[in-house]
Amino acid sequence: MNKNLILLIAVSTFLSCCTGYKKFVVTDSEIELQTNVESRIDSVYHLKDYKIKKWKIYYEKDNKRIAAYRDYKGDSVIVVNYWRSGKVKRVEKYVGDIVFLEEHCSNGQLIRSGSPNITFKSFYCNGQLEYEFNPATREVKYWDESGKLTGVGHNDVEGKKDGLWKYFENDSLVHVEIFKGGISEYSGDKIPDWYHN
Repeated sequence: MNKNLILLIAVSTFLSCCTGYKKFVVTDSEIELQTNVESRIDSVYHLKDYKIKKWKIYYEKDNKRIAAYRDYKGDSVIVVNYWRSGKVKRVEKYVGDIVFLEEHCSNGQLIRSGSPNITFKSFYCNGQLEYEFNPATREVKYWDESGKLTGVGHNDVEGKKDGLWKYFENDSLVHVEIFKGGISEYSGDKIPDWYHN
């Protein structure tokens, strides 16, 4: 479960007994309840009309710039966080047991997208693919910011490196490792003769 969502749920008991606005300090990764934040007014969320299943958080009390909201319908929940510019920062969709996530840089560029049932991708803020995981094949690939492949291998069902992993620099193989259950059993500059997939 997302750290923001956990924090907001934990604070919900406190909020349900109170009226008016509550103040939250904004960081790039979480929302914190604060009691004395007057000196940091630009970094304040204001929560209005808190309900168990739905809530909205605004940057200021004028309710013009939304910072985050949660909506709940049936077995579906959506939580959306926004950058101060108004661009989407993070979207989490929960439908039953399935979770879909996407994250964006402050420039609006999609940097992470995926679900346990589909290929998960991560991007650099310049739009270049950084990471890709295919759950059907368990294959993992990494690229550098210029788009060159830097690593490829497989993970086991627990998400640990498994089997042959290859590492590249400037399109040339520079290192290999063989893993079993996340533990490296071989490390060298070429695939050993004894190794077979």
